Amino acid sequence: MNGDLFAGRFRLSGLLGTGGDASVYRAVDVRSGDDVAVKVLHPHLATETGFRERFLAQARLAAAVRAPGLVPVIAFGVDEEEGESAWLAMGVAPGGTLAERVRESGPLMVGDAVHLAREVLAALSAVHAAGLVHRDVTPSNVMVDGEGERMRAVLLDLGLAGRRGEAATVGRAADGAEGAGTTGSGSSGVRIQGTVDWMSPEHLSADPVDERGDVYQVGALLYFCVTGSRPFPRASAEEVLRAHRSAPPPIASVVAPGVPSVIDRVIVRAMLKRPADRYPSAEAMAEALTSATAALREESPTPGSTERMAVPLSGAEMAATRVLPAASRAVTAPRAAGAARGRTTAPRTSENTTRLVAASTTSRPGRAKLPRRRVRRRLWSWWGSSSPRCSGARCGCWRPPTAAARPRSRCPAARRLLRLRPRTRRRPVRPRRPPRSPSPSRRSPVCR
Repeated sequence: MNGDLFAGRFRLSGLLGTGGDASVYRAVDVRSGDDVAVKVLHPHLATETGFRERFLAQARLAAAVRAPGLVPVIAFGVDEEEGESAWLAMGVAPGGTLAERVRESGPLMVGDAVHLAREVLAALSAVHAAGLVHRDVTPSNVMVDGEGERMRAVLLDLGLAGRRGEAATVGRAADGAEGAGTTGSGSSGVRIQGTVDWMSPEHLSADPVDERGDVYQVGALLYFCVTGSRPFPRASAEEVLRAHRSAPPPIASVVAPGVPSVIDRVIVRAMLKRPADRYPSAEAMAEALTSATAALREESPTPGSTERMAVPLSGAEMAATRVLPAASRAVTAPRAAGAARGRTTAPRTSENTTRLVAASTTSRPGRAKLPRRRVRRRLWSWWGSSSPRCSGARCGCWRPPTAAARPRSRCPAARRLLRLRPRTRRRPVRPRRPPRSPSPSRRSPVCR
């Protein structure tokens, strides 16, 4: 270290993060004045056979890839003054990591998660076009900046990138050791580089890894975005390895009920155990996400769609337009002069308001007029069973009741029926005569 400079050109200012094989520092490049991130291999791995050479080879491959969604590799080398430490300098992306965003704010909305996954897949397409495989797509290696449609995702750390079809192995593990942090030991005793919670089954088995291995990790990343948890949360690393190899793919809607089924299908296909059963490329998975988004928009149209768009009217159109309030009960149309007695009821809507006058002159369709006698009988039957029903003048069904027994009428129609009854004529009551006085011949002798 030259004074306060690392590798003669970087002034370190803080720690960004640390992993199983390296630590990342925030620094300033004194040659260009730009903020950079310097990844330094751990000292105990720098002296181990194969680790430093592989680290520099991966840095050389990553420096050849340039894409908008990737952090560029600025320089790499070995600092011989500090025990031959291998280092890699990269650009600094704005925002924070996806792991920090979910830890602070919770799971993302489904639309934001799909948008972020498509951004990551676009960056992986550039990596795959260069003949490389990333092999370390994790929430800690994705930088997120912005919200909603303005959200931008940048893929970090091509330190584990390798050529298509190569296994992510470093060498044989000493005494069955699994390595430090994110490295694991395969079934054949070969040390594997990667993050245990996000590695594909072929990656864990030390088999060749191609683009479909990155597709598996993007499926796990999308699951993490919508649920906020790892795809296979287990108590130990060995249980996580077994779950990646043999457990069925996780269903996001089981953990987060609001996730649509179309997103579940995309995640499940991306995380199938056999690479041949997954999406063949990053472009194919991006197309599947686009189709899923279109299906969701058709099922639930957004407020900004044309189906709910309000069209402004001009002044003349507003003057000619009349909005009638909705009626909660039926309205009765006025009867025309000289028309038959009847009613026409209809809801107050703009469609049938203009037809009320014409409909009022005609009787209700499907209803014939009842005879007058039947109408009267129906009225009396409504009055009650204890009341007299008919006067007997027309049908003779009941005797005419007397005036004393006749009840009071309850409605004008009933009073009209009472007037039609023949009433019993009462005899006039004559006043009683005063008693006669006795004749003179019949008087008492005393009175004489």
